[in-house]
Amino acid sequence: MSVAPAPQMPEGYQVIARQAQRLTVNFRFEEGSATLDNKARQDLPRVLDFLKRHDKLAKRVTLVGFGDAKNDPARAALLSKLRAMTVRRELVRNGVVLREIRGFGAQMPVAANTADEGRIKNRRVEVWVY
Repeated sequence: MSVAPAPQMPEGYQVIARQAQRLTVNFRFEEGSATLDNKARQDLPRVLDFLKRHDKLAKRVTLVGFGDAKNDPARAALLSKLRAMTVRRELVRNGVVLREIRGFGAQMPVAANTADEGRIKNRRVEVWVY
């Protein structure tokens, strides 16, 4: 899907949004963890199949990690990048060469961080395809 860049988005994210399209799948993680949850493990083969079918294995994919709000923004930023690196590891094992990996910490939440359900949605890695 296409995502229109908006002023409230970090500049780096706007650049990605202008150049690529986001897959609708999001890889999710447990709190404080960079380990894929069960649904994410099920989504991996689907993403790999899509990338293979559309000839997107060689430097055509960017992973963008996010997290829920933390008391320490640096920790949230690090964890968001570690999550993207976890997805990267799984994709690389299957022949994908990534273009870029980014971590935006707790920026751009897709749900409120006031309840578990929202925090779960915010702990995600997005897949962008060029």
